[in-house]
Amino acid sequence: MTVRGRHVPFLGLAAAALLGASLAACGGPTPGGDDPRDTVPIPPAQPLDVTVVADDALAVTQTVPTDGGTLSVTVADGTQYRLTVPATALLADTTITMTPLSSVDGAPLAGAARGVALEPDGLRLYDTATLEIVPPRAPASTSRASARSGAARSSTSSRWSRARGSG
Repeated sequence: MTVRGRHVPFLGLAAAALLGASLAACGGPTPGGDDPRDTVPIPPAQPLDVTVVADDALAVTQTVPTDGGTLSVTVADGTQYRLTVPATALLADTTITMTPLSSVDGAPLAGAARGVALEPDGLRLYDTATLEIVPPRAPASTSRASARSGAARSSTSSRWSRARGSG
């Protein structure tokens, strides 16, 4: 390297050393070791003590053939659970049980617990099965009409109709 007409090899070495040190600092070992967990604090596990209670009285058991099938169960509040197993999911006819859950105690959930337990435990499916959850229908409301600018719409229908007497 030349500075004001003088050749200075030391500056070139210093620049290379500084560049090398900078790059080493970016990807070098961390102070506590090479494991990222040594530098990122991981809080201790706080396992939950959850108790699941199944409603065995509503359990549905069915042998699903290799060409597929559907299991369905409706619980007390009207929620329907429908498991559809496609034709490519099972290698042999398989007995499957679907049991609604009546409670889940100890889980950090708001409201009522909903779900089903599926058995046999560990069943291997070779294609995607679908669990459809159909919530209960809202109670039928009384037929109310809201009027605005000569048009009315029933609360139980999405159709608008011309109100009588409006031009």
